Amino acid sequence: DVIMANYPVEILNKIINILKEDRYKDKSKKSVDFPSYERLKDFERYSKGDEDSLVTPIILEILKAIGYKSGVNIFQQEFKVGDKPDFRTKTNKFILDAKSTGVDISTYRTGGIESATQQIARYLKNLPGYDYGILFNLEKFEFFQRTFDESNSVKARRLEDRTINLVKLYQDYHKGQTEIDKSEDFKNLKWFIENFSFKEISSDEYIEIIKSREKSKLNPPDKEFLQKTVYKLLDSI
Repeated sequence: DVIMANYPVEILNKIINILKEDRYKDKSKKSVDFPSYERLKDFERYSKGDEDSLVTPIILEILKAIGYKSGVNIFQQEFKVGDKPDFRTKTNKFILDAKSTGVDISTYRTGGIESATQQIARYLKNLPGYDYGILFNLEKFEFFQRTFDESNSVKARRLEDRTINLVKLYQDYHKGQTEIDKSEDFKNLKWFIENFSFKEISSDEYIEIIKSREKSKLNPPDKEFLQKTVYKLLDSI
């Protein structure tokens, strides 16, 4: 294994250990490792729709590694009905939607059943308090940024150069320091850690951030998330 030191690598080590855990099975219930599981076709996996049984528990552990805890600073959707993303953050930084392994989270297509990319774009349009949308399907992370077109309509722009392919990252990690140092996926992981890790700020700091923003750039908060946060606080009193 790679032995290095600094915060991004500490997180990388945690993610690799998460992905190493014995939780992947083929259709015969035989245990396989993470890269082997990713190479299986849908019908070859023990559970074709593994969003709830495998993908969600793994993303929760990865989010925990960068400072998020479900019910504390990240809100997990209780009932998945397609009208809200799986996760919303206390800081209004991003929303995240988990998808089963094998689901296409990169291609934007129109017509027919709504694609994952169309869905995250719709969430960003309907929840204006969030700057970024993230899709995760165990194989990789895809990032989308809330932007505006010439007519000031909300658009979701896929950040094509920020994709994190966890299979490639896992393989590069086990090849050693040299491969990690030149890994595009590790570079993007460091960007993810730097920009999306949970950072607690004081009330005074938050006020200064609001005061320094232009009015047009102020994002309204997620009212449902705030309501649940207030209720949770009252219950604890």
